[in-house]
Amino acid sequence: MRKKTLAFLSLFFLISLCALYFSFGLRGRFTLINYFSSSSLTYSVEKILLSNLGKNKLFVNKNKIRKQIEDLSYIESASLSLSGKKIDLTIENIEDALILKGSDSYYFYSDSIYPLEKKDILPLSKNYVILDLDDSVITFLLEGKETREIRKMINTLASLSSRSSLITKAEYDNNKSSIFSGSLTLYLEPIESILVVDVIRDLDRLDDALNILEEQYFESKDRLNGEMREYILSASSIIKLR
Repeated sequence: MRKKTLAFLSLFFLISLCALYFSFGLRGRFTLINYFSSSSLTYSVEKILLSNLGKNKLFVNKNKIRKQIEDLSYIESASLSLSGKKIDLTIENIEDALILKGSDSYYFYSDSIYPLEKKDILPLSKNYVILDLDDSVITFLLEGKETREIRKMINTLASLSSRSSLITKAEYDNNKSSIFSGSLTLYLEPIESILVVDVIRDLDRLDDALNILEEQYFESKDRLNGEMREYILSASSIIKLR
């Protein structure tokens, strides 16, 4: 009886040891340890990917990860594959959108505003214009109480997302009689220029004005001197201040 018990215990120990070895073998062979994307990833996307590292890829739900990423307001689509011990991710960002920055940050797209993680702003600045706004203006936007001029300004800047490398920052200054009668200042660092749109109605000419300033800059003999040129966009012309 004693011999049978010892034999049974030995067999049980051997089976447990094999199972443990097999488990660790699977874990080491199929454990996800890295991720890759050809696109610049935001903090929120990386957070999702990092939460899946260390897991066995045989039990990772790719569709769940993709859905989590596509639920982010600025993601148009995402696709991923598990290659070896790595997550390969391809993402496509939404076009014609805008980042609104006050005490809190928001993402504007298709007449809707979504909360935005502040740590996502820097990588997204490569794709979108960043508009600095007073919190009072953001509050009116969230409540749907903005004027046509403010809505026009936001839609115009969103449509210029492809020129985010030129417009490094935009500021709406509402230090006038009404918070809705301010001016828009665009910082165009690549062409050492600042463009002030004193009347929001004149935004219809903004794209043409940017083309003119770019052309003038690259034809100028004194470019790259580190001095910012200042311009005002009026209804009929671009006025150079200095």
